[in-house]
Amino acid sequence: MASLRIARIGHMIARVGNSGAPMMFLCLLCCLIIYQNWQRSHPEQAPAALKAGQHVSAVTVQDIDSNSVRLDWTSGTLPTILYVFSPDCVWCKKNLTAQRAVVSGTAGRYRFIGLSTTKDGLPEYIAANHIDYPVYVITRGSTAQRILAVRGTPETIVISRSGVVQSKWSGAYGEETRKQISSLLAVSIPPLPLSPSAPPTTPE
Repeated sequence: MASLRIARIGHMIARVGNSGAPMMFLCLLCCLIIYQNWQRSHPEQAPAALKAGQHVSAVTVQDIDSNSVRLDWTSGTLPTILYVFSPDCVWCKKNLTAQRAVVSGTAGRYRFIGLSTTKDGLPEYIAANHIDYPVYVITRGSTAQRILAVRGTPETIVISRSGVVQSKWSGAYGEETRKQISSLLAVSIPPLPLSPSAPPTTPE
């Protein structure tokens, strides 16, 4: 959108310049410079991080067929575990075994929901990895992304039945994260097949 506005201003400047109106040309040029400076000083803000104890409202996401689905943490009888991933995320793939341990270890005590940041390759990913929990799509820049403060993949968010964040972890289940999740959820999680030179990271 910003690049389109700049292109339009540039087009206007070119037309005015060719018409021989120097004063108008200078005014439009100044407007372009001011707008570009404003853009540099107002970068897109990342969602504010979720914190334990913070209340989270219900969100609307999409299912695999692009139908809108409302996720309300206060409905039902179980607290919720949200697992944010992407089919092309390397660390999501490395985290699969550990993540499956959480799914099986919390069955009957939590409802586990997957949130993919893209629909591209999602059906194939679900089939290839035999995913049997519900998976929805949370798009970049959406209200759901802002409410859940999704910044990268993988991310794990635990929300109580009253809609309060119990904990949130960013990145694959490294040693410290694995200990924290195991303690909170009372599950046994196997260690990651990590490469010593490539610790898990979460892009901002």
